Amino acid sequence: MQDTEKCIPDTEKRIPAEGDRIRAYAELCVGQMRCCAMRPVVGKELEAHMEDQKEAYLAEGMTPEEAERLAVVQMGDPVEAGMELDRVHRPRMDWKAVTLICFLAAVGIWLQFIHAGQGGSIQTAQRFMVCTGIGIVLMLGVCFADYTVLGKYPRLSWALATAVTAVGYMGTEQINGASRAGYMVMLMVPCFAGLVWFYRGQKWIGVGKVFGWLLLSWALLLVCGGLQDGLLVKVWLCGCIVMLAFAVGRGWYGIRKSKAVLILLTPAVLACFYMGRLFLRGATYQTERLKAMFGMMTGKEIPGDMNYQWMAVRQALGQLRAAGTAGVRTTGTVLPSNENYALLWVSENYGLLGAALLLALLAALTVVFCKRTGRQKNRLGALAGAGCIYVLATTAAIHMLTNFGAFIPTDCALPFISMNGGQCIALYVLMGILLSVYRGSDIRPEPSGICVSAFGKKGLKLL
Repeated sequence: MQDTEKCIPDTEKRIPAEGDRIRAYAELCVGQMRCCAMRPVVGKELEAHMEDQKEAYLAEGMTPEEAERLAVVQMGDPVEAGMELDRVHRPRMDWKAVTLICFLAAVGIWLQFIHAGQGGSIQTAQRFMVCTGIGIVLMLGVCFADYTVLGKYPRLSWALATAVTAVGYMGTEQINGASRAGYMVMLMVPCFAGLVWFYRGQKWIGVGKVFGWLLLSWALLLVCGGLQDGLLVKVWLCGCIVMLAFAVGRGWYGIRKSKAVLILLTPAVLACFYMGRLFLRGATYQTERLKAMFGMMTGKEIPGDMNYQWMAVRQALGQLRAAGTAGVRTTGTVLPSNENYALLWVSENYGLLGAALLLALLAALTVVFCKRTGRQKNRLGALAGAGCIYVLATTAAIHMLTNFGAFIPTDCALPFISMNGGQCIALYVLMGILLSVYRGSDIRPEPSGICVSAFGKKGLKLL
């Protein structure tokens, strides 16, 4: 009680003697916060706590005026409390991730110019540097943006992402049935997180609505041509379905967790349907891919371009050393070295240890993002971040498997290293979303305005 009495003079000097003292205190307190997004949430939390304390004083027999006065006074000086809240609720930059990103970007540019000096194109290296610069600028722009718009306007965000992707597919070059604009579907994964979050609590009706939006976009993109045969599209579809299954498993939709298995079975059904269609009505290049895959599994040489590339990869792998150059390079002669086989080129030039170091840096960045995302209290931010990590990790893993002869040739780029301008920029945008999620950990409430609070011995503490 003595501590409360000490606070009375300073507190009452700042709060008007008449009117709604509780609201006046809350407004003065949150007025010290520089983060405008958190002011309404924190203000409501403060008012709710003081109203509860007022009711407790009324139950003890105090008059309404005295109860309100003590409820306000016991909160302490509003300016000091507001400054403490400002310290807690402020944007935070993930400098560890930013440092790793900048270092890997520099490594990627350096490797491209090294490749240009070995007979590659200096124009290609310069173009990669330009794409990296554009990607970094976009990454910073997205980082300082409010990612919660994905949850506030999920249908609009999804429709715009679909429209932009569809326009990108129209009129673009297609190689073996896959569009050169396939990388654009990668940006639709975090947008899907907004839909999953928006329809939570609606049980199977909500699940049906989410699936409806997904299938509608898929159908629209199919009309634009070439989408059905691109590997990145499979990555996109599987990622979206896994995100929905995760939300169901966490109880977001009010469905039994065991039902999430039914949603996860959808990719398996689609895969069986797709494989059956290829066997019955597949184009020549599609059957070649299947034959090459079976050849990889059995170790048999099967004629065809896909098998030719796989045999070239096996030849290169047989010449690799632990450190230094292998002397005879396969990439750059029979295989593209700066795009689809970037990791193999690094292994040929700097040995397996050089490739392992590069993969370790990529793994470290992934671990940093996983830790940051796993600690998110904002469910929308956690889901959007998980979607971005899924795309980054999956594309890198497929590229690695392709370069070590464990997968058919694909167009999945190695982040920061491969010369694929579109994927390079898209990956930087995804990292911008991840940085935005972390930056907004303490300043971006969920669109519903949910905020949890606890009060300790030292006063107000927002969780």
